[in-house]
Amino acid sequence: MKYILILLLGIGTLEACENPYEEVSKSKTYAGDPFVSLSSEQATIKLGVSESSNHTMEAGVFKDSLVLSHVLEDDLYVELEMVEDESLGDLDTHFTFQEIVYIAAGTNYGYFDVSGLDIPEDDISKYKLALRIKEVNIEGVIAGLYGIKKENEERQKRFKAYSFQN
Repeated sequence: MKYILILLLGIGTLEACENPYEEVSKSKTYAGDPFVSLSSEQATIKLGVSESSNHTMEAGVFKDSLVLSHVLEDDLYVELEMVEDESLGDLDTHFTFQEIVYIAAGTNYGYFDVSGLDIPEDDISKYKLALRIKEVNIEGVIAGLYGIKKENEERQKRFKAYSFQN
């Protein structure tokens, strides 16, 4: 009897919690507003070598992508911005990035370049660029995935950090 009571209390507690998957339909696909997001949370840009691990054949240039959850009927323009508090180094001196990313209608991805410029070799590990999605040109498209929300905390836009390596 004691175990049945514990089981019922557990089920009642779970039902009282918010369902984090409420935007997922019965077919297990996201059914909310379309969102565009950065491809991951971290990347390393190799400055001293030309190899495909940079996603380009040019040393110091990293070709990255944005992913769109739903294919749209219109072209989407996504504006990226540097996250000042998370970046170490100066834009246009140590690194640069493509600020506007184009995602063509009928596709669900777009590409942009991030470049390492004049980064002192001895201090290479001190430099970091953090980017996030600032805004999009179509109303209703969520600009960037948001991190996990703790109780009584505002949601923050997720950013992606780029470190540099020889």
